[in-house]
Amino acid sequence: MAIPPDDIKTYFVVRDESVNQLEVEVGGTLNLRAVDQIWPEARKLLNAKKPKVLVVDAENIIHCDGAGIAFLLWLRKCQLENNREILFLKLASKYSRRLEVFAPKKISPKPLAQSFKEMLCDIGDSVYGWWRSLYNQIFFFGELTKESFELFRHPKRFRFNDYMQVIEACGPNAFSLAVLIGTLFGLILAFQAAIPMKMFGVEIYVADLVGLSLFRVLGSFIAATLFCARSGSAFAAEIGTMKINEELDALTTLGVNPVSFLVLPRIVASILMVPFLSLTVTLSGLFGAGIVMYSLGFTPIAYYNELVSAISLTDFLSGFAKSFVFGYIIAAVGCYCGLHTKNDSSAVGRSTTAAVVNGIVLIVIAEGVMSVLLYIFGI
Repeated sequence: MAIPPDDIKTYFVVRDESVNQLEVEVGGTLNLRAVDQIWPEARKLLNAKKPKVLVVDAENIIHCDGAGIAFLLWLRKCQLENNREILFLKLASKYSRRLEVFAPKKISPKPLAQSFKEMLCDIGDSVYGWWRSLYNQIFFFGELTKESFELFRHPKRFRFNDYMQVIEACGPNAFSLAVLIGTLFGLILAFQAAIPMKMFGVEIYVADLVGLSLFRVLGSFIAATLFCARSGSAFAAEIGTMKINEELDALTTLGVNPVSFLVLPRIVASILMVPFLSLTVTLSGLFGAGIVMYSLGFTPIAYYNELVSAISLTDFLSGFAKSFVFGYIIAAVGCYCGLHTKNDSSAVGRSTTAAVVNGIVLIVIAEGVMSVLLYIFGI
């Protein structure tokens, strides 16, 4: 349809006025240029008259584009916001349909009984989801335990090549990062400890504090956190991608158990590599603390002798044993999240996030439980 030329005069005039009603007429071409001219006049008129009923005769509107529809919507909005009425007379159907698209709709509140029912349904869905997740976790760890016993009975079934690839990805490839994190952490811990101890002239005990902290708690905990963020997330992403690509279904169809095929090599590799990273972080942290001690005027021999006198074999073994538990937890959680990845575009991202978050939470819980147990047994 051809658009009328802009030179057709557009007007907005008052035709009739009474106490409670104002009748106006609008006509011509309601485009952007014309509406810009009549809009200020209409605003002044409505602010001055404030009619309870506004009657708009729109019979002579020749053309109305988006700007004209916006002008008519504004007229209606001004009336309805002040609890007043508006009536459009003889408005072309093609324009009235556009107004109806933007008609304000009253949203009725939901009945209280319906809201309460929906709340109960939400609670039921949450409880069922939690119970289903718990069931899946128990089933997974039961199957993992069964396949572990089968591995001891038939060690030749163990996929050694996959195991060595996981070892390389989780251990040697993370060595430099573990050294960097451990050295920086030792520097920071020693520096912060030296500030209050210098007030009492006992800076030499910085070696005791850093050494005991790293050997008993921080070395294994930092290594486990690093391993969870780096390798636990990778386990979830790899297995989750395989599930989306239906590779796990293909393994099941071929009679291969995905737990023994994919999970066990990663479990064994993690149990061995987290202690390795834990020892790396601990030694790197002691090296970083040694730099601070040297800057405070202590010789390396004095620092070494203080460490030897403060740290016992029990301190080393108590922290080192925790790393085996951390390795098992991280690998199990990462593989579990990967195996239970859903089939949508963002499922792998959610599984990876869940693996890291749940892994770190379980590491903290395990650290607290084992620390209490060691204290009870006097270790």
